[in-house]
Amino acid sequence: LENIDEIVQVEHIDVVFIAPNDLAQAMGFQGQPEHPEVASAIDEGLRRIAASGKVAAGTNCAPGSVERFLELGTRFLYVNYDAFIVSGAKNYLNSVR
Repeated sequence: LENIDEIVQVEHIDVVFIAPNDLAQAMGFQGQPEHPEVASAIDEGLRRIAASGKVAAGTNCAPGSVERFLELGTRFLYVNYDAFIVSGAKNYLNSVR
């Protein structure tokens, strides 16, 4: 995070990605990517990346976080496929019942 301003200036980079779990661990909050200090650092990092106008900001994005991250300027939203499988399975089972 300290070097975001320099990283976004590197040629041929399309996305600068903040990995919440990795960041949480680096900040001393292992397994707590939603910890307020970590969430604040993620938000600030994504804002800075987006403000550069040179690369897309990216992060892991649970379905309930899409609006938050879009408002921060995030354009690369990584979603674990488990969320899609679980949601699709629930919808299918509900329609069968």
